[in-house]
Amino acid sequence: MGDVALRRLLGSCATGVVCPEHRPLRETLLSQVRDIDRLVPDAETNGIGPLVALHLGGIETLPELVRRGLLGLSARHAQAHQARISALEDAITALAAAGVRCLLLKGAALANLVYARPQLRAMRDVDLLLRDVDIPRAEEALEAAGFSERIAARPGRHEVVTRVRTLHGFGISIDLHRRLGLLTLPLYAAAPRQTFDELWDDSQPVTIGATTARALGKEDLLRFVFRHGFCLQLDEDRLRLVSIADAVTAMESWLGSLDWGQLRAHDPVAYRGLAMLHHVVPLSAGVLDALDYRPHRVPAGIADQYWGWPRVQRPIRGTSAWLVATMFPSEWWLRTRHGGRANVTGLVAGWTSHVRELSAIGRRVWTGAPRPER
Repeated sequence: MGDVALRRLLGSCATGVVCPEHRPLRETLLSQVRDIDRLVPDAETNGIGPLVALHLGGIETLPELVRRGLLGLSARHAQAHQARISALEDAITALAAAGVRCLLLKGAALANLVYARPQLRAMRDVDLLLRDVDIPRAEEALEAAGFSERIAARPGRHEVVTRVRTLHGFGISIDLHRRLGLLTLPLYAAAPRQTFDELWDDSQPVTIGATTARALGKEDLLRFVFRHGFCLQLDEDRLRLVSIADAVTAMESWLGSLDWGQLRAHDPVAYRGLAMLHHVVPLSAGVLDALDYRPHRVPAGIADQYWGWPRVQRPIRGTSAWLVATMFPSEWWLRTRHGGRANVTGLVAGWTSHVRELSAIGRRVWTGAPRPER
């Protein structure tokens, strides 16, 4: 849907690793973009504005107005980063003083672990995993640190509450989690290690400004980033390219230190799905070897979204196109989401899983059963 070349161009920028050999691909895709005015807002929507500026800023054929828009995005995210670091330092210090241990999840962890500069990783909020029993005490500590606004999560969510502090004009939100949120979704049925106590022993240190916190361990963080980006329920948020950027940057940065065998054994869906990101952002030979992936052909629909029911409730391109999008999503999306092997059997297995998932949602809607927790 939309400008395919623009989607592919933005996808090629979804990495914090600078590879000069990728520039010809981006130049070619840029020359094919039909709606260049969409580049800046789509980069921001996908959470990769600073990365797009990094990778496209030096291309001479980029229109000057677009270049300035990307530079503006980068400047704003740099300012937001400074405010976020200051607020997060206060939060971590306050939690430590209250005797509350926590683990950083997703963006706040990866920005300071794998990106060359933390401000390259745009983010909307900060996610912390805690023991359920520690959350009331954590709230008290955060409120004392200036996070005075409180937003309770909907029932059944893995996020318990959000605490917000405004600093230098930026709202800094901290989401408090009681588990990773992968327990009850169909695609997460076999995903173990969800709680703080299960994950703490394998955690890793991360420097935030002048203080030190703990984050999920490398393998846990990588699988969580992948699952959160690609395996949400079909009617939840659409895929944002920042999820690809996090996964690709982490794999390249941790190539020699990740336990790839553990990742494959504990989460084969994520292991095989991660390999499909090569068709969006070319992965290094070392990462491809670690993922045991030898691409023989290019799958259809690279970096495409899922445009069918229930994510799109009503046809927006005609009923027949909507039905096709529902029953036959793009090959790339199917292989990535379901971790299908790189052969016909893997594609059929992914499609079968997709139909099974649609059927389960249909039965729930038909019977009025409650939505699964997340």
